[in-house]
Amino acid sequence: MAAAAGRVTPASRPGRRPEVDGPKSMAEAEKVLIADNDDQVVEVMAAFLVRQGLAVETVRDGAAALARLEKGGIALLVCDLDMPRMSGEDLLDRLRDRAGVPPVVVISGWVDERLARALQRHPAVARVLRKPFDLAPFARDAAALVRAPEGAARPREQGLFG
Repeated sequence: MAAAAGRVTPASRPGRRPEVDGPKSMAEAEKVLIADNDDQVVEVMAAFLVRQGLAVETVRDGAAALARLEKGGIALLVCDLDMPRMSGEDLLDRLRDRAGVPPVVVISGWVDERLARALQRHPAVARVLRKPFDLAPFARDAAALVRAPEGAARPREQGLFG
């Protein structure tokens, strides 16, 4: 994975889960859950989100994301499509008819325009980004989604492919 010039480029190399230092309480920041099994991508995304004043938790797959979302307290889900145990698409299917689901930013290196448009029809999906994407605008958009008033309209066409 390359992080040059504020861009994330996926690469699947094994490694240790990043520990992300940031605000420690919900009073200090809203919480973003990143579901992605690429540790390096997660580490770089999390660093940009923390710079926006957001707290970050990470999980490696859709099953762990679903379990964490059920506990509450998550303001935004950033979700890869290609993950072990439960894919991002399967996770979105399970979230479709649930109440209280936070906005979702879908990220993937394997999404074409047809799939992106299908994902945009999901009621919780706010953005679909194809890796590699620019991290600074991603983090600003994520912060805006987290801080948007409840029930505010989320422009869907803006984030298509970043």
